[in-house]
Amino acid sequence: MKLVIECKKSSNAFVVLCDKSDEKPVPESVIFKNLWTGSRDHLLLFAAVLVKKQFQEISQSYPTNLLDTKIRCGYTLLQAHQKSDSNIYSDIYGLVKAYDYEVQKELKFRKKMLKSKSKRDRKEEKKAYYVCLPVLVVDAPLVEVFLKDTGDLEVNERDIIGVAVRLPWQLKDEDGFGITILAKNKITEFANDMINLIKLMAEPQIIDKHWKLLPPP
Repeated sequence: MKLVIECKKSSNAFVVLCDKSDEKPVPESVIFKNLWTGSRDHLLLFAAVLVKKQFQEISQSYPTNLLDTKIRCGYTLLQAHQKSDSNIYSDIYGLVKAYDYEVQKELKFRKKMLKSKSKRDRKEEKKAYYVCLPVLVVDAPLVEVFLKDTGDLEVNERDIIGVAVRLPWQLKDEDGFGITILAKNKITEFANDMINLIKLMAEPQIIDKHWKLLPPP
């Protein structure tokens, strides 16, 4: 697992604008958006979260309280008191490009490595999944703004949230690419949650039962 992290500091709040009323846990709301935009290697996280819903007695051993936070996924991010969000959005695209570079680099490495192994080793190696996630860490208040059907604004300060970014080079990217946005003081808890999520997926009983959920290598 690799986290590609961009850090931003501001005296003003970072504001995420949301247009959907439903709230979902962070993986479902944000991270799932990355599952189908790249290689099959992203599917580990999908299986892990899907399994977590069915094996609560196991997941209690690996708590992911921060990731369980219910949020709305935003459609844009801007800094308060600024007339345009173009600067922060260019930074987000830089983060996405860095993420894409890391994923492609790893895939090329694995492809080369598999060619040098025996048939038996290659079969086992293909069961390994590589998870890489882009994260924006902000040293500033993080605020979610939602416009209700009544016309009233709902404003919530969050520790974690996300935005869906449209990627010009992903033609099938209908829902947008998920960027996880995190308050600086929560970065350690976030990293621990991600480690616990991977531990959950590594449980033998989960692997044996749910390996069939993943497509063949």
